[in-house]
Amino acid sequence: RRKEGRQLLERHLEQLPRVSPGLASLLGRAAVGGDSDAERKVFRRLRERGLVVEQNKDIGGYLFDGVIEAAQLIVEIDGYKYHSAESRETFIADRWKANYAVRHGYRVLRYSGSCVEYHLEDVVEQIAAAVNEDPEHLGTEARQVWRWHNTFIRDGPWWAEVAQ
Repeated sequence: RRKEGRQLLERHLEQLPRVSPGLASLLGRAAVGGDSDAERKVFRRLRERGLVVEQNKDIGGYLFDGVIEAAQLIVEIDGYKYHSAESRETFIADRWKANYAVRHGYRVLRYSGSCVEYHLEDVVEQIAAAVNEDPEHLGTEARQVWRWHNTFIRDGPWWAEVAQ
């Protein structure tokens, strides 16, 4: 977990006499360094598609959840529980962080934890389309988010959780 995860893994790997090709392949697809389950799910799926994702990457003194350098694309996964309790300062810093990235040539895609939980394949598809600069509209882009996202639909999984 966290930005230290990759460094810790590398220290452990240095202690091994050799790393088998199977283990190297597995580690290449692993979401090492993810702060949340949602981040790990998304970045694993992207790696399965052959994309190179750097987690907890520092750009200009700001840490970003996932960066796909080849496409100058940043992916941020914001969990509601964490961000609902954030201070005004954190809220402001998040906006300036994204603005810094855009000013320095990156595109930023942001998703909530519920997007990942209920619409993982749609999230991955949109990120892949952004990487490939695919101009075609995706199914999720045909209608406004409040018309299809489970968080907005009263009979979706979100509503069942709240009703308990």
